[in-house]
Amino acid sequence: MREPKERPVVGIFCDEQEERWGNRGWRTRYSVHSTYVAAVRAARALPVLLPPLLEEIESYLRLADGLLLVGGRDIPPRYYGGGRADDSKLVSEARIEFELELARRAVERDLPLLGICLGCQVLNVALGGTLHEDLSLSGKRFQAHDGAGLSYPLTHPIRLELDSELAKRLGKEQIEVNSFHHQAALDPAAPLKVAARAEDGVIEAIEHPQRAFVLGVQWHPEESPEDEVTHALFGGLVEAARKRMI
Repeated sequence: MREPKERPVVGIFCDEQEERWGNRGWRTRYSVHSTYVAAVRAARALPVLLPPLLEEIESYLRLADGLLLVGGRDIPPRYYGGGRADDSKLVSEARIEFELELARRAVERDLPLLGICLGCQVLNVALGGTLHEDLSLSGKRFQAHDGAGLSYPLTHPIRLELDSELAKRLGKEQIEVNSFHHQAALDPAAPLKVAARAEDGVIEAIEHPQRAFVLGVQWHPEESPEDEVTHALFGGLVEAARKRMI
């Protein structure tokens, strides 16, 4: 007889990369930044990495009490009706097919889910939403959002929708967030609701009001482990996952 779990299991989506190992040929590497793992552990959950294997989705859904969709490169535009894109900036077909399908099924089953940056975009596209392909190509309408190549942290304020679950969870009307993205949700999927925007109107958070905890944020809370907002977000995911265990 199996012992009951002491901690909820949070499945963390992995990136995949092809690497050449000398004379042993090409190998696939599955990886994720340690900051995501650390954030899940700090919230008192057990992190388990989920390689992008479509045939294992049902097993993953039975294993995990919650899911964390992490950051990464761009979603191929054909998945949301976009135009042409630089192939070198796109996530692999295997990863995006896996993430979209797992996100869809997780939402259907009310499995707690937190999407970060690309993960927020995956959540939106999985449920039928669209994306800004590149905010920097939209003229002067948008402020700088992509701080990935800067020598200093790029931050900006965002305003929370007062009737959102996110605002209730954080107890704030405005917060300061880091910014490492050049894409963002454009048209939210029908079941999702905008929970926060930047001052220029860019969507910074989306949520599913009919689910226990389905939230996507455009910034990277895992990069600020001491921040109370980070604690609230990962704590909310793990709290919802723990309730699912009972």
